[in-house]
Parts: sequence; C-alpha cells; structure tokens
Amino acid sequence: MKGPVRDSATFAFNATAKTITFSAPIPASQQQILAVLNVTRNAWLYLPTNAAYGGTWASPVLTVTASTTGHANGDVLQILVDDGLASTAVTAASLPLPTGASTSALQTTGNTSLSSIDGKLAALQSGAMPIGDNSASLTVDGTAYAATVSFTRPANVTAYTAGDVIGTGASNDAVHTLSSIGSSGGYVVVQSIELVLGISAVPSGMTSFRVHFYDSSPTAAADNSVFDVASGDRAKYLGYIDMPAPVDLGATCFTQIDYPGKLFKLASASTSLFCELQTVGGFTPAANSEAYILRVKTLEAGK
Repeated sequence: MKGPVRDSATFAFNATAKTITFSAPIPASQQQILAVLNVTRNAWLYLPTNAAYGGTWASPVLTVTASTTGHANGDVLQILVDDGLASTAVTAASLPLPTGASTSALQTTGNTSLSSIDGKLAALQSGAMPIGDNSASLTVDGTAYAATVSFTRPANVTAYTAGDVIGTGASNDAVHTLSSIGSSGGYVVVQSIELVLGISAVPSGMTSFRVHFYDSSPTAAADNSVFDVASGDRAKYLGYIDMPAPVDLGATCFTQIDYPGKLFKLASASTSLFCELQTVGGFTPAANSEAYILRVKTLEAGK
C-alpha cells in the first residue's frame, strides 16, 4: 500500500454539496480511496466497508453518503488513499478514531477471561437495589392475609380487673391462635385489627384493649387472670398493639385500629401467630356468655 495520507493541497471539500474534489495526483479509481475523516468534527465521512459512510465516484469528485450537516468547507480532513506515491504500511490500528472509540487493543489486552476485566468496569450494585418512589406513584404488589378468632366468654358476670386477659374459661382459653396469617417463616406487617363484641352497650369501666403477640404458643393463661409474660415466653413474645375503646353500634359494640404498621417474624415453618386480648380498664360484663370476634389482617413483607 502506498502513500496513505493525502495532503490537503491535493483536494477541496464542499460541505454543502458533500463532495471532495481531488487534484493531482487524482486517484485512478474509487477503490484507491480508503477512508475520509473530518478531524475538525471528529466524524467519519467515508468508509467503503460501511454503507452508511459510502459514496459515489465521478473522477475527480467523491460524493459522500454521510451527513455533512454542521460541517464547513474549511474543516481539516484526513484522507487515506493508495496512490503509489510512497511505501507506507497501513493497518486498522493506525487509522484515526474519534475520541473514546474502542480499539482492538482496548478490547483484548488483558481481557482473556471474565475475571481479568475486574477493575475495568464500574462496580456493580451489591445487595438490595434502591428504588425511588417516583413522586409517590410507585405501587407494590403483595400478598394479604386475614385470620379470625371467635370465642365466647364464660357464663358469668365476674368483673375484670384492669390488665386481665379475656378467654373462654377452658384450658389455656385466653391464648388465641391466628392461623394462616402469613407465609411460612416469613415477615408480616399488621394492617388492621378489629374487635367485635356481641353486646348492645359498652359496659361501665370498659376502655381500650391491648393485643399481645407471640410467634409460638405461650404459657397457658386463664380467663380473668392478670396478663404476664412468663420467663419462658420472653423469646416468643413479639410485642403488642393498642386498640381504642369500643363504640356502640346498636346491637353490637366495635373497635378497630388501622395501619399500626407492626412488623412480625413468624417462627420457622410456621404460618401462625398467637395472641392474648387484655383489657386496659376494669369492667363488669354486661351478660353471660358474650361472644367476641377478633380479626387480624396482615400484608406479607418478605422472608
């Protein structure tokens, strides 16, 4: 290959017409024109192996296909030809490239294995990927659970002291099981708790309630006994959620707490929680055998 770089005195560039007009020596054919780079714009004008940068030849004029928008007649061009004037070897590595362009050396040197590219790429995110809230428009799909416990108080009107638990009068009657409240061994967030009382008026002295949670069944607790976290239950105890005083809805009294946001971890291989219902204020039951319904709703929060 001969004389690869053509001197600027041997051609004229017309950016509007997209033409390069050669003067002596004029290439004998289009095949002798190897490449044209606009150095001023850092942009290719002609590459015969790329259709987007092709051109047509009508000696002594090469009309290029590439866009010349923004180019000027006075731009510095570098034209590579094989016109036999001098003996100079040209390789792909010697061709000028735009700033930042990838070369074979950059692509292959030291990168013979995946491990060898460590340090050459930006560090990848490790652990949880942070996600923006997109101006509060982001929604998250999850699995919801609901567990209901229904029980009836003993057939008596024995007064409850503040801090007592409420059950049925049977063995371990004040410990209530919330079955299928989450995925096995997973985390759940309590979304709401509802307490339905089968009485037509709020008894005197009845105020708020407190629901205590365990990840496995605690020590037996009897109706009308004082709430206590036994020493053997400390590892099981998960905490409590307070509920407001019931309101009179005619034939029924009702109370609820929405979005307490309490996060619980279920025990390994378990889908249940266990709870005790404690009265915060002392009161005397209105009638024998009152029915209670406790509903707890949760949202899955992972494992």
